[in-house]
Amino acid sequence: MLAECHLRAGEYTRALQVIQGAQQVKAARSQYYVRQYLLLGKAHEGLGETDEARKSYKEFLRLWKSADPDLADLLDAQRRLEALSVAG
Repeated sequence: MLAECHLRAGEYTRALQVIQGAQQVKAARSQYYVRQYLLLGKAHEGLGETDEARKSYKEFLRLWKSADPDLADLLDAQRRLEALSVAG
C-alpha cells in the first residue's frame, strides 16, 4: 500500500492524505479497510497527534475484535495503543 511507503519514509502527512483519499473510494472498503485504521494510527503517531492515533488504534482493534489473537498487525496495534496510554 502506498501509505505504508510514505510511513516508512517518515512522510506522515502524505501517508494521512493517501489513506484518507482511499477511504473515500468504496473499493477501499475491502480487505484493506480495517488495516487503514492501523496505518492512520501510525501516521498520527508519527506527527505527534496522540489522541488521533489512539482513536485510530482503538477503531482498528474494535473492528478486529474477533481476529486471531496472534496476528502481527493486531499485536502491533495493541502494543502501540498501550505505549501511547502509558506515555500520556
